[in-house]
Amino acid sequence: MIADREHGAPLARSGQTGAARRRWQARGRVSGFWGIWFWVERLPRPDCCGKLSGDRGRTASLRASRHISDHGFYDMTRQLALLLCLAATFPSVTAAAPSFDCKKAQTPVEKAICSDDEAAEADRAVGLAFQSLTARAGTALVAALRQDQRDFIAIRDEAFGLGHLDQDQRVPALADRLEMRINMLNWINPEPPVGYEGNWRNTHGLLTITRDDKGQLSLQGETVDQVLGSWVCHLEGPLTEGPEGSLEVATDEGPARLVRKEGFIELTDARPNRTQEYCGLNGGMAGPFFYIGAEDDRQD
Repeated sequence: MIADREHGAPLARSGQTGAARRRWQARGRVSGFWGIWFWVERLPRPDCCGKLSGDRGRTASLRASRHISDHGFYDMTRQLALLLCLAATFPSVTAAAPSFDCKKAQTPVEKAICSDDEAAEADRAVGLAFQSLTARAGTALVAALRQDQRDFIAIRDEAFGLGHLDQDQRVPALADRLEMRINMLNWINPEPPVGYEGNWRNTHGLLTITRDDKGQLSLQGETVDQVLGSWVCHLEGPLTEGPEGSLEVATDEGPARLVRKEGFIELTDARPNRTQEYCGLNGGMAGPFFYIGAEDDRQD
């Protein structure tokens, strides 16, 4: 299996993954912000004229005046008062917003995303990454990316709705899935080099195409049921030339075909719309795959 390199919960992980590291880094950034906010909240609040109110304010003002008289930090206290005033005026900066309007949230997934800051931030990042990627892509690649995004959303919603996780685990698992999607979108190069060599990925799996010392191209590919892991497809072998510049890999049921298109590779199964002999029941590999780097850059 392709472990955590693909973007789905059923895949096994070895050690801490890049997504997990990024999640903890993201938490660190949030924690750092809240640490500052907590420190600010502990200070006396100014009014918008920069004055401190209440007994606590008078005490703090006395202490501040002594500090100023000792050290002459007039500008520092004025800037701090302004910072506190702005923090009180704009509390909404602490709320995370997803890629959609939470007032219009209808599905259980949408409501879960809106209920959790980490999931909301990840969902917004997915939207921004997808928007940035499609803005640099040609028409055919944009259509393929949208198909893959629809596949991802369907997998995301189905996995969340199964209920095989405890309630307190479902939203963190959803956030993990969103963060892995961010990684994939950021890996995709919309202008891959000429030819077939390299790593090509979609929401279901990975194709790796290599060339040996004699110039022979070979394929190793896997796709996995990203919800339950109920099927795995594994396709490998030497590639031969097919019609109209395509490449083919032989199977017991005929060739599976690769066609290089504008910014991606399209794979056609040996038996379209049927279970493949190189897959488990109901499995398949057909669809677009997107370039994520040379073979030596492969993410382990």
